[in-house]
Amino acid sequence: MVCLPHETYQGFVSQSSPELTAPRLRAGTNVLVYKPPKPREDAMRRLFLILNLLLLITWFGSSASLAQSKLDASIFSYDGKEFVRTETTVMKDGQSAVGTKLEPDSPAYKALVEKHSYSGPMTLFGRNYQANYAPLIGADGKLTGALFVGVPK
Repeated sequence: MVCLPHETYQGFVSQSSPELTAPRLRAGTNVLVYKPPKPREDAMRRLFLILNLLLLITWFGSSASLAQSKLDASIFSYDGKEFVRTETTVMKDGQSAVGTKLEPDSPAYKALVEKHSYSGPMTLFGRNYQANYAPLIGADGKLTGALFVGVPK
């Protein structure tokens, strides 16, 4: 909600067509007007929901219980050629695997470039996972990245 002075709201209403007027809620001498979320906020909400969905799929689809194993997750960016880990909990040689790339010959890579998800076994840096990958697609329909959630086997 945005709180506008009554004069500003009246100016907006008088300049717009009658079909566009919104119901008015008053707070003292100000008018409260609904302000929809920004596109970036919507994208972050969708990303959060996708991550939660992948977490549930991994948890229920894995034979390991959540209490017995640690989940790993990554966010990849995609430049039209390579998927690069921009955020991750995956470790490589005791260091964060940020900046490492998804192997182009992996089944996950092949599914992601076709804008499909992948669920199945995956080996990352010598460690076996029950993995779930999901593509991130921009509003323009282009592939922009991917999400990974996996349970070590």
